[in-house]
Amino acid sequence: MLTLLQRDDAAPRVYAPASKRLVADVRTEQYLWEIADAFSLRMEQLCLQVGRALLDSWSPALQDALVSLRDAGVTLVVTGVEDDEDARHLVEQGFHELHVAPALGRAAARDAAARSTVERIVAAAHADERRVAATAVDDLAQRDAVVRAGVDLALGPLYGEPAPADTIE
Repeated sequence: MLTLLQRDDAAPRVYAPASKRLVADVRTEQYLWEIADAFSLRMEQLCLQVGRALLDSWSPALQDALVSLRDAGVTLVVTGVEDDEDARHLVEQGFHELHVAPALGRAAARDAAARSTVERIVAAAHADERRVAATAVDDLAQRDAVVRAGVDLALGPLYGEPAPADTIE
């Protein structure tokens, strides 16, 4: 899990990757309530990251599971977004936050077409007041490109390698 802060006064968000099995498990909502309660979090602070590839096997059961989690207050995040048409569709499906595919974010630093694609993803998400994150930000050129494109959050090796919380000063 990873906690990100948007600004100093914002409540921390806890991000957890979701597998198809976790999303489909009828007890997932109960597990998340227990986690939130144990760590004194609100449900909207729990961000369930659903990989874009998982959504390729869309089904009524997957739709129902995601709606149930969204209705419980869980923040739904989709990772690996690669184009603006897909971004618009994902926003319509009710995802709260979109994460740009790492390869697209990297390409944005050196390729105008990729940077334009990131800008269109951001515009599609922001039109419905959704957040956009760039992941796997490796260097300053990449950071500058995605920030100019309008992303709300950036994370990756440029900001520090993942580490156990008890080792961070």
